[in-house]
Amino acid sequence: MKEQILKCKLEILSPIHIGTGEELDPQEYIIKNGTLYFVGYQKMLELLTSENKKQLFNILQRDDIQSLIELRKFIYHHIQPEKDYEWKIKVSPEVESWYIQKLGDIKTQLKIYPFIHSQSQRYIPGSSLKGAIRTAILNYWIEKNNLNGVLSRRRKELEDRLLSERDRKRMRKVKREIESFAKSLEEKLTSLKLSEKEKKDIFQILKIEDVILPFDSTICVEVKNMTLKSKGNLTSGIPTYREVTLSKLTGADVVVDFEVKLDYNLLPSKSYLTITKNDILEALNGFYLPILESEANRLFASFPEISENYKKIKTLFTSSGNEDSALLRIGWGSGFESMTLKKFRIPQNSVRSGRRHIGWGYSKHLVSGRLPLGWVKLKFLT
Repeated sequence: MKEQILKCKLEILSPIHIGTGEELDPQEYIIKNGTLYFVGYQKMLELLTSENKKQLFNILQRDDIQSLIELRKFIYHHIQPEKDYEWKIKVSPEVESWYIQKLGDIKTQLKIYPFIHSQSQRYIPGSSLKGAIRTAILNYWIEKNNLNGVLSRRRKELEDRLLSERDRKRMRKVKREIESFAKSLEEKLTSLKLSEKEKKDIFQILKIEDVILPFDSTICVEVKNMTLKSKGNLTSGIPTYREVTLSKLTGADVVVDFEVKLDYNLLPSKSYLTITKNDILEALNGFYLPILESEANRLFASFPEISENYKKIKTLFTSSGNEDSALLRIGWGSGFESMTLKKFRIPQNSVRSGRRHIGWGYSKHLVSGRLPLGWVKLKFLT
């Protein structure tokens, strides 16, 4: 078997945010009647009458804080975005209320983080899915090769050194050792030796296409960073406003088909390493299911308005049949533990706090302060 093409289905269980690395400029978008219209500067000018253009230029010629406030309000009141726009998305009532209230507040930048897109088409990059699968399989191989003990001992040794250091230069040196060890371990687990000089990463055989989302399957929402404090109370950080997918958890069926290719032509003839469909399924469920349960029980057991949503995600995953299916987590807000080797996690916050694990694993980004981000169900159809 030289190549295997697997037909797959992706079902979005909870909201996902995968960003572009950029924010929307409040001078380029308008929110009205539950919709965000991204218009852009050129289209905005085209939508203005000659008289309104003169008013706009007069505002732009001024160089003071008040002119920025006037500019925002001018755009809101004088442009009818529904006539012409580059793309639009729905917004939650909380987002629209925040936008209208803060139009005149120069301290609020009105930042909105869009979902990755090409023109108006939203999509999940194949690299996001591949990265989630890679992390799970690395952890799976570590367990299969009985490396958990080795990793735990090395992690404790490096973490103890990191926490005992106060000199910044020596702390940076230990950090580099941590990064070097993790990189070296990953390379040993994934390298295929093609010749004395040439190596290849085994994950090159795994190819995943971008997953195109249906139109109107995203919405801009408020996301809060919820932190469990030492006294057991839950606090909320400054919210951000992000475009996320609709999901089963929010009452929408967002299900998309895509393909995964396993290109065994890239393997050397006597390779002992390979990746199979069963490897992917076993690795994903063995890695992500415990994370889902841990977050619910360890962080939010005393907060049913949150923990119930974790239970719903598990029920949604298990209720519709699990044959050839796996749970995984993708996108922003997935958390440190979803992207690292579970026996080799050394939190950066430990350096600042001087205490082991304080600041790591005790906060989560939740939509509206209630809904976990990033959970999807992968089902192999072939």
